[in-house]
Parts: sequence; structure tokens; C-alpha cells
Amino acid sequence: MALTSQNFDKVTDLSTLVPVPEAPWFPADLISWEARWCLAHITAEVARHTGHADIIRETIDGKRAYELNDLAEAQAG
Repeated sequence: MALTSQNFDKVTDLSTLVPVPEAPWFPADLISWEARWCLAHITAEVARHTGHADIIRETIDGKRAYELNDLAEAQAG
């Protein structure tokens, strides 16, 4: 988390392109993201996983966050 904070402290323009790390789940033609997308994604991931045992719940009920969000929106209205 310290490295992430240091990197974001250096960004002065949220349109700055950030290189996509090599990982088998990223498309080969995906080269970069905007810093704004990275910040929004990290914020969403931290919010999703902070304060609860999400991995245990996902293992038990088999539902991922997006599925649960869709179900909650359908119930709300």
C-alpha cells in the first residue's frame, strides 16, 4: 500500500497513462490505463473488501460482488 501511495502522490494529472502490469488475466493489447481509472478501481476494491471476510462469503454462496449489486438493485426497485 505504501508503494501505491507513493506512486499516486507523484501524479499531477489524472489523465496520465499508467502501464498495465503483465498478468495472464489482462488482454495482451491492453497497454495502459489512465491514472483516474486506477484510482477509482483501487478505491472500489478497497471499499469492497475492507471490514469483512468477502472471500469466505464468496466461497459459501458462490456470488461475486457484481451479482450481489444487481440483486440489491432489483430488490430496491
